[in-house]
Amino acid sequence: MVAGYLNLAADAAHNFTDGLMLGAAFSTSWEVGCSSTLAVLFHELPHEVGDVAILMQAGFSKWQAIRAQLGTAVAALLGTIVALSAGKGEA
Repeated sequence: MVAGYLNLAADAAHNFTDGLMLGAAFSTSWEVGCSSTLAVLFHELPHEVGDVAILMQAGFSKWQAIRAQLGTAVAALLGTIVALSAGKGEA
């Protein structure tokens, strides 16, 4: 079970940095933000499916693993907010 929680912590950190990148991309332009969002989406889909499998191997039920993975997505939102807030004075 410890491996599952370590995976969640690492995934939250990863999602936070994805959010930082998305916030910076949208600060640059709408087009850059949208293309970066698509790139992150295509990168994250298989990654998150793999993380659910890891969590299930660690003892989580399927729905516990899915809910936990959705919970780590909050870190991406926080990263985006941080990046957008930091970039407000620049433009």
